[in-house]
Amino acid sequence: MDVIMIDDEWLGLALLEKMLGEAAAGLGLPVRLHGFESPEEAIEQAGKLRPAAVFLDIQMPGLSGMKAAEKLKELCPDTCFVFVTAYAEYAVKAFELNAVDYLMKPYTKDRVTTALRRVLDRKPSGERLQAAAAGNGGARVLCFRSIRFQAPGGTAITPKWRTAKAQELFAYLLQRRGAAVHKSAILEMIAPQQEKKQAMSLLYTIVYQIRKTLQQEGIDIEIESSGVQETYSMRMGEGVSVDTETWERELTEAARGDIIRYDRLMKLLNEYEGDYLAEHGYAWAEGERERLRRVWLAHARKAAGRLAEDGREEEAAKLYGTMQAFDPYDEGTALTLLMLYDRQGLYDKVVEHFGSFEQVFLEGLELPVPVAVSEWYAAWRAGVIRE
Repeated sequence: MDVIMIDDEWLGLALLEKMLGEAAAGLGLPVRLHGFESPEEAIEQAGKLRPAAVFLDIQMPGLSGMKAAEKLKELCPDTCFVFVTAYAEYAVKAFELNAVDYLMKPYTKDRVTTALRRVLDRKPSGERLQAAAAGNGGARVLCFRSIRFQAPGGTAITPKWRTAKAQELFAYLLQRRGAAVHKSAILEMIAPQQEKKQAMSLLYTIVYQIRKTLQQEGIDIEIESSGVQETYSMRMGEGVSVDTETWERELTEAARGDIIRYDRLMKLLNEYEGDYLAEHGYAWAEGERERLRRVWLAHARKAAGRLAEDGREEEAAKLYGTMQAFDPYDEGTALTLLMLYDRQGLYDKVVEHFGSFEQVFLEGLELPVPVAVSEWYAAWRAGVIRE
């Protein structure tokens, strides 16, 4: 991202360059800074640089900052302007020129960072995503809970799909990324009741909408078609990743072997912010949704068991409690959690959890608590198990 700075005082220019460089680094943005003491020289270079933003002093000899901004706006209509001055009376005029911010001297690095953020907020989401991704590797597609796009270190962006069908087909091809999907399978999903000619026309429109959205959002993903085989496939650009795939791979690495990397494993388990595409509720995604739930449970069970073995019973009980919420009917988790509460002397927790577990079975399944759990609890109540 190119940024032009204009100030007739070289000291002011040097200070602004330093603060903008630090602010850009803090935001993880690759920024090329171009400083000019002469507004005329900046105008000459603007057409070639096509800056995303111009930070310029208002009071300068010869061509004022206001006049320079008007000329620059003619050359680069999409450029954002941030005015810098020691005189507050110029603020109204500055905002008449649609300035994104107005820095009063002396300014601080935090204030410059805020101005740079406002520049980014004014740019289309795709440009913001590309700018951030360029300096930090590829973008990510997020699938836990809902579909979003995210540059490294950036805020997740919800794509602006033209239609719900465009969103669903993108998600469908994403789940089958790298594989050729026959058009007949896609038609069965998006238009099962329509006549084939109309359905095919709808399909072409939806694919066009997806491609436009990906282009606007700055994501390097291609929807490729094969006329001979009558298929569509999704090709991920270099560096573009999918969060579920990365998460599963890193989870396996963190839990590999006899030495569990607890901190890393727990961080990854906590990254499961919601079921796969949960907010969209696609029936075809249910298999993958359930598989990822089981992946989470398997690793959580391994981590919780090792925590208990290492004497970290409080941490183990907390994780088993999360597992129980994930799978409320699991009697093994319930029994282990009851035993952990008992060993810690948390007898009120034993009673509370057994009551909750019993209620889940009675209300959800209209069945009594499994025998292994009810017998342990009865023995515990009778004082056989409690020390």
